[in-house]
Amino acid sequence: MPIRYQGGKQRFAKAIYEVMTDYEYRNTGKNKLNLYSPFFGMGAVELEFSRRDNDEKCVRTITANDINEDVILMWESLQDGWLPKKTCSETYYKKLKTSDPSAERGFYLSAYAFGGVFGSSFRGKYQTPEQNKREGLNAYNKVKEVVPYLDCFKFRNGSYIKRMPKKGEMVYADPPYYSSLDYGVNKYLTDFDYDEFWDTMRKWSKTNLVFISEEKGKHIPKDFISIWELSTTRTVGSLKGGKGKKKESLFIHKRYVKKGSKRRESPDKEKISECKEYLEDMGYNVKKTRRSKNDL
Repeated sequence: MPIRYQGGKQRFAKAIYEVMTDYEYRNTGKNKLNLYSPFFGMGAVELEFSRRDNDEKCVRTITANDINEDVILMWESLQDGWLPKKTCSETYYKKLKTSDPSAERGFYLSAYAFGGVFGSSFRGKYQTPEQNKREGLNAYNKVKEVVPYLDCFKFRNGSYIKRMPKKGEMVYADPPYYSSLDYGVNKYLTDFDYDEFWDTMRKWSKTNLVFISEEKGKHIPKDFISIWELSTTRTVGSLKGGKGKKKESLFIHKRYVKKGSKRRESPDKEKISECKEYLEDMGYNVKKTRRSKNDL
């Protein structure tokens, strides 16, 4: 994942890939369905799929949609060979905030934004020049690294409501966290209708295998079941609530949790161990990784 931000899945991508492909095989008998992403963002999980499954040829086509036009322009331009500059000044950052949609806005207003929140305050205001330069260069290098894995992507811009998956595609939906809807910083969060979202996922689940990333809580409809959880203690502040415990979870509709079905193979323990080590490096205290009682 080229740009880290609050709510990004770079810490969990490997484990989520293992769980999704496990359920994919158990419910369809196949392991290479095309993938649709209605909330692509920086695409940590989707890029993990491309790295693992599209190494030599396009086994999976990945359709990546996002409502943020700048972010999609960035990905399309990267796919066509464009690369951003390695640094960005506060003056140029402010200029981009009032300019027309572009690939540059997609990269710089994410990579140089405080907390990774698109278009928020310039991150360098809270860092030394050396720190700002180092993190900017790191984002540039990460972007450059993922370019070879973009060949099998199709990028789309628009609301997920108007961009439905094709019948039979596997869906990975990573909406804004329910707990993030009152951040008041990102315009793409302020008008998000959570009831409409779950109604839409319910409809899509009639013809597609749909996975939803979200924090576990009372706001989750009862017909959606948690099939994977990772309990963590955040030891650094967040945009809302600061430190505290949470459960990163992956949900599917109950129709896909089959009683008596046998797991093709357990998720790769080595990969999940790597994920836990990465979490700890990022300032998290990982309690445990487990499956829910409904994961049969």
